[in-house]
Amino acid sequence: MRRILDRYGEARPHLDDEHRELKYQYAEGCEVDQVLAQWHANICGLGEIFDEAKTKKALKSIFRYNFKRGMRNFFNPCRVFGLNDESALVICEWPDGKYKPVFPIPYSEEAMNGFEYAAACHMIQEGLIDEGLEIVKAVRDRYDGEKRNPWNEFECGSNYARSMASYALLLALSGFEFDMVKGYVAFDPVRVENGRFKSFWCLGKGWGTFDMKPDRVAIKVVYGKLKISAMKFPFLKGRGLESISIGKRRLEFENANGKISLRSPVLIGEGQELVIRVSKRSRAHIN
Repeated sequence: MRRILDRYGEARPHLDDEHRELKYQYAEGCEVDQVLAQWHANICGLGEIFDEAKTKKALKSIFRYNFKRGMRNFFNPCRVFGLNDESALVICEWPDGKYKPVFPIPYSEEAMNGFEYAAACHMIQEGLIDEGLEIVKAVRDRYDGEKRNPWNEFECGSNYARSMASYALLLALSGFEFDMVKGYVAFDPVRVENGRFKSFWCLGKGWGTFDMKPDRVAIKVVYGKLKISAMKFPFLKGRGLESISIGKRRLEFENANGKISLRSPVLIGEGQELVIRVSKRSRAHIN
C-alpha cells in the first residue's frame, strides 16, 4: 500500500502528506458492515455470494470486537448515540495489535442504529441468534421511552430512515419467504417455544398473521387478500398432515417433506384463515 502511495500520492486528494496515508481508511480494523452484501442477498433469496464459513467468522468478529457492553470506558470523539452504561455496536474497532490509521474511517467510534439492526439481522440469519438479539435489545434499551424517544431512532437526523433495516428482523426470525408471481409463501421460525410461534406478515395486497402450534399451522388474512398455490414449512418435514382448509372448505394438496402444493390456487379473503392440521402421531416432533 505504501509503495502505491509513494508513486501516486501526489494525485490523491485524500492523501495525508504528513503520515503518507490515505485518509478515512480502516486498515486492519473490524468494520460493522464488511459482509453487508450477504445480508441483502439473504433477504432477496440469492443464496451464498460469499464463503459461508468466512461470513460467519466475520460476524463473530463484529460481535466480539465491536459490541460494547457499556460505553463508559470507550472513547468516542464523534456524535453520541450511546453513552455511559448503555450497550452498543460501534462502526469500527481495532483489536489489540492491529493497525489503526491516523485518520480512520469517519464515524468509526459511533454506534448507529441502522448499522446495528442490519448486523444483528445478518447474525440471526447465519445462526448467531443470541448475539443478534442482544444487539437488538441494546438498541431498544437505549430508546426505551425514558432516555430517548422510542419512535425516533435518530442518526444523521431525526427519524432517520436507516433504522428501517429493523423490519428485516421480522423476515429473519420468522423465516418468511414469498413469490407472489408463483403464489408461494414460506415460514421457518428460527426459535420456537413449546411448539409455538406467531408473527406478522405483510405483502402487496394484504397482511395478517402466521400462527404455529403443536397441532396446527394457520395463515390468517387480517386485511386484504392472499392468493396461494404453494407453501413451504421446513419444520413439517417428515410429518403427516391431516387436512388443509379455509373455513369448512377442505383443500386438496400434496405434501413433500414440508413443501405443500395445492391442487388449485386459493384466495384467502379478509378475515379468513388457512389452517393446516398436523397428524396426531407427528405433533410431538414439532419443537
